[in-house]
Formats: sequence, structure tokens, C-alpha cells
Amino acid sequence: MSFRRGLKRGLSGGAVKRSLDPRLQQRPRATASSAGCGAGAAEVIIAGGGPAGLFSSFLLARAGIKSTVLEKAERTEDYSSRSYTIVLNERGKGALLSGSPLFSKLLEAGSERRFVYMIDGRTGSESKIPKNPPGVGFTRPQLVRLLEAEVEGEPLVKLSRGSGVTAVTESADTGFLRVHLDDGSELKATHVIGCDGKWSKVRQSLPSFRGAAEITSVPSFGVHATTDAPKGWSRDGTHVIKGSSDLFYVIASPLPGDRRSLTIVCKEKIAQTHPWLRPAEVDGPAAENWEGDCAEPEFKLLERLEGLLRDELPAFDIGAGLRGGHINRRASWLRWKGEEVTFSSEGGRVALIGDAAHAMTASVGEGCNCALESAARLAEAVVAEMKAEASETCSASAMSKAFVSYGLARPGEVVPVQETSATRNGWKKEI
Repeated sequence: MSFRRGLKRGLSGGAVKRSLDPRLQQRPRATASSAGCGAGAAEVIIAGGGPAGLFSSFLLARAGIKSTVLEKAERTEDYSSRSYTIVLNERGKGALLSGSPLFSKLLEAGSERRFVYMIDGRTGSESKIPKNPPGVGFTRPQLVRLLEAEVEGEPLVKLSRGSGVTAVTESADTGFLRVHLDDGSELKATHVIGCDGKWSKVRQSLPSFRGAAEITSVPSFGVHATTDAPKGWSRDGTHVIKGSSDLFYVIASPLPGDRRSLTIVCKEKIAQTHPWLRPAEVDGPAAENWEGDCAEPEFKLLERLEGLLRDELPAFDIGAGLRGGHINRRASWLRWKGEEVTFSSEGGRVALIGDAAHAMTASVGEGCNCALESAARLAEAVVAEMKAEASETCSASAMSKAFVSYGLARPGEVVPVQETSATRNGWKKEI
């Protein structure tokens, strides 16, 4: 059920650095017949139905623009140890609220993160750092489902699950983009928004982006598991547990119910003393997709992890034990080469947002926040071009101009965040 039901339609100001144009914020929900899809109108396909792709479709619909969201997964995943938690800070919350104050209801569905708890795993002593304003925590599947509920109420959005994009090419005879799907079929569009992750097929298939960026590893990796939350455990924050070793630390985050997720952040050199923790070396095609992103757990991995935590962090209560553990590959991010970076293709037919444009390591917790903000920035640019043309319909030319504008402006805001995050994971910038 959409949170919009029973609430007043209409949009007000936002909390991102530049709030969206009032035309987008005040426009009532469009209908398919009023969308202005005649000759010259933009026809948009969004590759990827994660938070950024879904939010982009919502914002375009509010501007009266039809879009089709193509998502490879046939259904929204359930939470597992391979999932992760997302904490929306002012950047992410501001982006959502700039699209609609109605998203305040969505934010209420998350769990408030008011503190970061720093715990000495040897003695149990605790200090807490207030987060002001507080963050809002979700599991990724939870956030996707909430955004899907909003998109389902938009007649200008078509969500197609089980439709993975394998490439985007330009048709020389029609001028349209051809979007190739993994079942061998094709769709056409005037414009494509690539939200299909770090190993984006959209980005890899276009000459404008080919060779412009590379996946760069850092000398650290994560080990994930879940465990029961002990009695009296504070659910209003993220817990960081450290011991005497500088080889690893633990991040514990509350999950729905009485569980918590554990991420053991390891430096690469931990494998010298604990070789069973060595992350998998993945080469070839498996290194270029999510399927190859996690190493298969070694036999008795959970038992060994429990022993490590009890030896190094004796005051850290792991309850009845760990469940669902696995070792990730080394953390990596998308590093752009050269001085002039753009998130749009030559000619402005394709724009990249989220991990397709600015994948980053998890050390500063900004991945999803920046992705939502990029969706807001792109929508802002689109509405600005519609305003310049004094048109209620977004023409293909206006969309291209908007993509170029966004593509040139956005890297300066988000690339420094990527580099800061990678640096905290041990990456060193070449001088």
C-alpha cells in the first residue's frame, strides 16, 4: 500500500543543497493521457530497480515523464547475510523529502539511529557519540519495498522485473537507443538512465564511458554474519566494537525483530595470521558482476569467527552464536580517470547515477545517500530544461541537455566523497 493514500498531494521544499524546482514539487500526479508523449517527447528507460532507479522513476513521473524501470531480479530479495543495512543521513533524507514531503512517512518506517556506540571489546566499556540530526536505518530489501510501494501508485511508471539489461546501443537509422535484454529481446528509448550497479552494463557498453573508469580495490574486506541481539542492547544506533588488534573491528547494526547484522571489517594483512580469512581472488567474468562479489564460506567459518571474536573481544556478547557467515571479496570502488569526468554520454542520451556512476566503499556510509541525491540532481536538471522551454512536455532535446548538465556538474560533488571513503579503507591517491 502506498503511503500516499489519504494524504494531500503536492510537494514542498527539500533539504538537499539545491531543492528541486517548484514545478516538480507542486505538480499533481500525472496520468498517462496527460503525459505529453507525442512527437519529440522523451522516452526513458531506467536500467536497475534499486533505490536510485525507483526514486528516479518517481521524480520523472512527478514531472509528467513516463519511464520504464527494468530490474534483473524477479523479486525483491529477502534479508540475508549477503544483504546490508543502509543508514540515511541528511543527504539521503533530504533527497527523498525534496521529491515529496510524503516520504516522511516512508522514513518513519525505518529505525532511528541516534547514536554511534563505541565499545571496548576487551572491557565492555562504552561511549556514545550523538548523531544530530539522527539517521534512519533500513535493510536494503526493506527500502526497496517501500519505494516500490510509492512507484506502484504512479501511472507513468512501469516496473518490469526479471528484465536484465545487457547493453545499450544507438540505432543509426532511427536515432533511438536500443536497450538489449538478457532474454534476447530489445526495447527502444530516446534516453536511458543507468542505475545498474558497480559493474553497469549500460556504462560498459557505451563508447563515451569505455575506459573512462575502472573498478579499484582497496586493502580491506568485510566478513558478514547475523546474530541475536542480547538483552538490553540499544537499538537506536550503530555499535562499533574494537579490541587491541588493529587488524579488524566489528560494526553491529539492528535488524527487524531481535537480530543484528555484524560486519567484521578486516585489513588485508589479517590473512597472514588467519589464512582462513583470506578473501577469494576472482578473475575473469566473475570479477565483473555481483554474482562473483562474495567468496564461498570456508568449512567451519562460523566456528572460527566465533573463536576469533571470543579471543579478541571477550566482552562482546555474540549470544547463541553466528549465522549465515561469508567472506566478501576485497572492497572496491569506481575510480574515474582523467581530469574531466562526466556522468553523461556524449550527446546526452545516457546518464549514470548510483553505483553505476559513483560506486564507493562502505567506510563512510554514503553510497545510497549519494545515489538518492544523484537522482534528485538529475530530476532537478530535467525540470530546469522544461522550464527553459516553457513546456509541460519534456522533449527529447530538453532531456539531452539536462543529462549533459547533470553529467558535468555532479562529479564535482560526489567524487570527493568516493575518494574519502576509499582512503579510509587504505587506498592511497597517486601524487
